[in-house]
Amino acid sequence: MDHIKAGCVPWKKVAAAPKNRHHLVENGNRVVEVGKKELDLVLVNIGGLDIADGNKKLILAVMWQLMRRSTVDLLASLKNDGTKVEEAEIVAWANAKVGGASRIRTLGDKALATSKFLIDVCAAISPDTVNWDLVTPGKSDDDALLNARYALSIARKLGAGVFCTPEDITEVRPKMILLFLAALWQVDLEKKTGGPSRKVADVPALSEDAPPRSAPVPPAAPALPVRAP
Repeated sequence: MDHIKAGCVPWKKVAAAPKNRHHLVENGNRVVEVGKKELDLVLVNIGGLDIADGNKKLILAVMWQLMRRSTVDLLASLKNDGTKVEEAEIVAWANAKVGGASRIRTLGDKALATSKFLIDVCAAISPDTVNWDLVTPGKSDDDALLNARYALSIARKLGAGVFCTPEDITEVRPKMILLFLAALWQVDLEKKTGGPSRKVADVPALSEDAPPRSAPVPPAAPALPVRAP
């Protein structure tokens, strides 16, 4: 929520390390409160208790609304006139960003299944964030999945708000690829304009466990460093 609308979460009132059920319910109530008041989410019959109890159906309802809000805001932020950016514009930006190192025709291009193009885009934005020793050819399903996980790790390290799963990339789901690239475009714009590109480590509740920025792979993908060459 704080990534979607910076400053909307009153972190001083959040139990960063909940020690009992009361803290869990309080945090859940905070989610509902912020969702309604700050993000205009429709959270009917959803309370902090439902979140604390792990009600998958209701939690999914919250997550889908957050994803929708993030998507609408993101696509509108990429153009100065506030209009929604189109697929062709995202493809053109990504191809221009990598500068001919690789290229895609559409967001459904099967070449995206290896994730190498997405990693190229990340590297074009910030070369130091990519450890090329961890990038596989992506020819086998296992290698493609490793690359997808690594691409997501890099994007999040850059501060991109991505909702994709590795399978969204390996199965080349155009809508999710669009969100991935649009999030990177936003990071690139913020980097050029000096805007607030927020990283996971910037969120107070998570800062204690955040990895050092020099680490090539964040803890989210622990299997990567021990992959087969």
